Amino acid sequence: MNLEDRRQGIFEVGNKSLFAFIIFYIVIFFLWIIFSQGNEKVKESGIAVLLFVSTLSVNFSLYRTYKNTTSDKPFWALLFLGYISFICGELILGYSQYILNIPPPNCCVDLLYSLSLILTIAAFISIVWRRRGVYTCFKLVVDIILLVVIIYSISSRYLTSYFDFYSYALPASFPIYLAYLIVYLGIINGIIKFYSSSIWFSKSVLNLFLLSYTLFIISDIAYLYFIVIQADYLVSWVYLLWGIGRLSLALAAIVHLDNVAIKKGTAIAGNLTSDLFPLSISYIFVVVLLVILSWELGEINSLSIGVLFCIIMIGIRQGLSLMENEKLLQSLQLINIELQNMLYTDYLTALPNRFQLLHDLGQMKNPCLVIINVENFRAINEFYGYQAGDSLIRDVAKKIVELAKPYSYTIYRLAGDEYAVLGDSQGVLLNEWAVSAYEGIEKTDFEILGQVHHPFVTFGIALTSDNPLEKAQMALQYARQHNLRIQVYNDELPIKKDYQNNLFWVQEVQDAIREDRIILYYQPIMNLVSSMPTKYEVLVRMLSRDGTVILPSCFLSIIKKTRLYPRLTEVIIKKAFIYFSNKSIDFSINLSAADISDAKVKTLIIKLLSTSNLANRVTFEFVESEEFEDPFELSLFVKEVQKYNAKIAIDDFGSGYSNFAYILTMGADYLKIDGSLIKEIVDSPSALAIVKTIVHFAKQLNIKTIAEFVSSEDIYNAARNIGIDEFQGYYIGKPAPYIFPIDDKLT
Repeated sequence: MNLEDRRQGIFEVGNKSLFAFIIFYIVIFFLWIIFSQGNEKVKESGIAVLLFVSTLSVNFSLYRTYKNTTSDKPFWALLFLGYISFICGELILGYSQYILNIPPPNCCVDLLYSLSLILTIAAFISIVWRRRGVYTCFKLVVDIILLVVIIYSISSRYLTSYFDFYSYALPASFPIYLAYLIVYLGIINGIIKFYSSSIWFSKSVLNLFLLSYTLFIISDIAYLYFIVIQADYLVSWVYLLWGIGRLSLALAAIVHLDNVAIKKGTAIAGNLTSDLFPLSISYIFVVVLLVILSWELGEINSLSIGVLFCIIMIGIRQGLSLMENEKLLQSLQLINIELQNMLYTDYLTALPNRFQLLHDLGQMKNPCLVIINVENFRAINEFYGYQAGDSLIRDVAKKIVELAKPYSYTIYRLAGDEYAVLGDSQGVLLNEWAVSAYEGIEKTDFEILGQVHHPFVTFGIALTSDNPLEKAQMALQYARQHNLRIQVYNDELPIKKDYQNNLFWVQEVQDAIREDRIILYYQPIMNLVSSMPTKYEVLVRMLSRDGTVILPSCFLSIIKKTRLYPRLTEVIIKKAFIYFSNKSIDFSINLSAADISDAKVKTLIIKLLSTSNLANRVTFEFVESEEFEDPFELSLFVKEVQKYNAKIAIDDFGSGYSNFAYILTMGADYLKIDGSLIKEIVDSPSALAIVKTIVHFAKQLNIKTIAEFVSSEDIYNAARNIGIDEFQGYYIGKPAPYIFPIDDKLT
């Protein structure tokens, strides 16, 4: 058994022992009351001893909990010191009454009871301090003082007259017990308020707190009432409630210690020592106030004093609120500055980012902008790892800052491997700087994991105040497309028209999807054996608003570079499944790497395969030349759709780089031989030899072959003689918006 297990066992035993002691205490109390009838002094002495034992039990439990906890020590320490003060008052009171047989020194006893009250308040306020801060804590102290002043002033003014009228004596301890009632009510209210959201105490501990302080309130009210009506014989039962309340508090301390030891839960967080002096002053002020209010001030009315103190305390409270608001405002300003820094600063290089660049461009009349791109940065990341890539990004940033420092240019990191250099009204100078900076970067030795590298960089320059960022990006894009190192933007660059064309078609396709103007065409694929269409390939078209059919060559290559492409694929798949749902022929759908990476497309495909009867009639085609970022993801998709008996075809086979190894990876059912080879098999022996090799290899793997671009009878005959299984092309049948029978001459 380890130490934690032994400690847990000890706490469980202590928990049960104290509970048994409470039962034993109640039984002993009842027996003592019964057997000491007729001897008041013996009865009072025994009750006093039992009450003293209950107080000692509380002190022992509180002290042990204080010693064995770590983060919530202040609460238990203050509560323990409060009961130490209380027990000192009881010792003085008991020693005077039962040992010396003299009147007790009420001033000293009341002072100790008051100190106990203040420490109890401090214990619970320490929790508020840690949760809500020092100023909220101060305001809570002020609220308690105001409540004490108001209730005491009113009661002292009117209850005294009431007791005098009925010839009752106002108890000397009335102010103390009244203050206890107010504090205990506040504690119970706080426990109830935070009962469901407390992170410091378990529900069992809070229940015991509620029981304890509820018993204290009942016993204090009963004690005052019995004294007023001079029913001294009933006060003994009040002592029983006091004792049970204290033992319940002791049990709460043990249960809390048990919970902390077993669960190691989070207790009170924070630092009580911070701002301890001002809080101590507040507590001392409470004591002084209670003492002053207890004095007899002659002609001065207690209600007048109460009003005066209320005015003073309200002023103090407002001051604390203003201080808290000022501190909160300062915190918000600091947070706002930090958020602005995070928004406008790149975390990796500490350079200003794209947002800052956009802001600065708006402030300049004649901005001149250079965008610098590090070529092949993605390959560096993949080969050396992202940490090495981040290191290179920082090193290149330092070099650019170093080169730009003499010219007072501002350097930005835009995103990934791109930087920007901004100057104002210095077009010619910035252009010359770009040339020297290009040479300076490429001649610099950048170390990556102990190896020296010279990264290639490309510059795009815009010397215009009209959309400089967009035009610098165009110049950079043009330079990268044409393998140039530096390119200055001018209106004659064809890339500007490309940008406008791309934006136009993206908007057109987006509108067509929304307005349901995406339509499907179907091209037949003929089987060699039956000379009949065995399936149809689904092809996309777009209708213009005037009804003109737009071919995919106008827009598809552009859309493939955008996030709109998977949404277009979703439309194609849905329409294809609907169209072939009442037909008996097979069909094929083209998919790209972007489609496989899109969760919505994959979910749609699996849903349609599992809920329709078309799974064994659909073929999914993948372009062999297209690079998949995650081949494992593609493999998982292929296996998933093949579970539903769907088929897989490799499109444009022979045009890519993976070739025969790609077939083995994919587990394909069909090879669609690339049209660039099929078109040449009649006139090119080399093309014919390549196609024969592909067909032979496919037959060895039991994979069927399909010839694309069969546009003439000669190509058809040559492909048939090679042994290709199926044929597709204009000679077989042109794409059409419906399924049609094949030409009679081929039947």
